[in-house]
Amino acid sequence: MPIVLLLASFGCARLPAGAFGTLDRAVAEPSGLIKSRAHAGVFWTHNDSGDSARIFAVDGQGALLAELPVEDAKNIDWEDLTLDSAGRLWIGDIGDNTNTREDLALYLLDAEPSLSGPAVASRRVPIRYPDRDPELLDFDAEALFADGERLYILTKHRSGDLSTTLYAVPDPLGGGEVTLSRISELNIGGDPRRYGGMVTAADLSADGETLAVLSYHALFLFGRPEDGQDWLSRPLKEIPLDQGALEQCESVAWDGDALLITNEDRAMFRVNAPLATTCVAFPGEGCA
Repeated sequence: MPIVLLLASFGCARLPAGAFGTLDRAVAEPSGLIKSRAHAGVFWTHNDSGDSARIFAVDGQGALLAELPVEDAKNIDWEDLTLDSAGRLWIGDIGDNTNTREDLALYLLDAEPSLSGPAVASRRVPIRYPDRDPELLDFDAEALFADGERLYILTKHRSGDLSTTLYAVPDPLGGGEVTLSRISELNIGGDPRRYGGMVTAADLSADGETLAVLSYHALFLFGRPEDGQDWLSRPLKEIPLDQGALEQCESVAWDGDALLITNEDRAMFRVNAPLATTCVAFPGEGCA
């Protein structure tokens, strides 16, 4: 039976009002973000469902540097992207709002493309859940991250239980359809009337020590698990998000010791040194 963990009390932190930058209008509904390792100062992003298969290179304030069609791929519901330790770029076609899709997949780019292209998906890896229940809306996913060459997915439950489930992607390079491995489940709280519990993105820090998990109501930080544990077992901090100011946040990426967050309206927010910050108040407000 999967381990169900409840978050302990975290230190309080709030994000300052006001966006740090704005993504180019070509990125009409950003849904994934990752910092490039091949190009200094560059981030890769993409649109949500309904767009063509393409990725965008932007700078740290959202200015467009390149727009690259991804050959041999199709965007049904792209939700996140990640880089593994071998420099492979993975795109998660893993969105499933209604729990009806039979074609969930990961697209593999063998390396980051140059800013002049081309971008080519060398492989489409079909995936499926081992425990999918057609009666539950708990198999949508918007968070994909890599730990070394190991890939993980966090689900976005829509049934109202305020939880996310962590799955591993065993041997995505082995060929054929991959059955995900269920690892654990975590109640992340939040107000169910305001989309509480819904995870929308994740990214692992460059040193591999801190996992950032984004939801609509909070940003969660987790420490590297001990032997025999998993990535949801060591909560470090919860940073509440002002949903009125940030609105619907959809992607998160590490930028050195800082985190960048984007919402569906293209606004970019920056959280400097989140691990060292106990509270960031709005202008004119103190920290409780």
